Amino acid sequence: QKMILPLLSIYERIISKPHMRLNSVEFFSLLKKKLAHKSVALLVDNAHHLTDKNLEIIKGWRKEGLKLQAIIATTPSDYGKSRLQELGQDELEITLRRPTYDEVKEMLVKRIEAFGGKGIYPFSEEELKRMYEKVDKNPKEFLKICRDEAIKILIHRRELLDKQKFPDEQLQPTIK
Repeated sequence: QKMILPLLSIYERIISKPHMRLNSVEFFSLLKKKLAHKSVALLVDNAHHLTDKNLEIIKGWRKEGLKLQAIIATTPSDYGKSRLQELGQDELEITLRRPTYDEVKEMLVKRIEAFGGKGIYPFSEEELKRMYEKVDKNPKEFLKICRDEAIKILIHRRELLDKQKFPDEQLQPTIK
């Protein structure tokens, strides 16, 4: 329903809201009417996660004559395992390479420095290389695992500081 909002008039968006009370067939008719002779570029990231129903809807739009250019992003292995080929052939044939370790490390350094840190601290070069390999060189997963590891380091450091402040005391909640 969100994809049709830019096609609606202000009156339709605020008052009549035709897109809110239509079944899927009627919704498609409204979408087709609003698009008329316009071309649509459908951008789908992580396209291998599309459900069979999503694929059938996109194929249906094409069969109905909607001028639809589907631009999908996925890995070559996930593309091969999925039904994405049913959407048509790859006309652009753009294949992006995975970033190198140095490029991903540079991304991480920029993020650390944006938050006031310096270099790759709190990580060592070996830790970063190990994490890079662990996530199969995926930059998004690399940044995610680095974030998780940094949080663990901060929690551990906090626990150590608490133990140094209160070495003989067990921190227990007081009941009043």
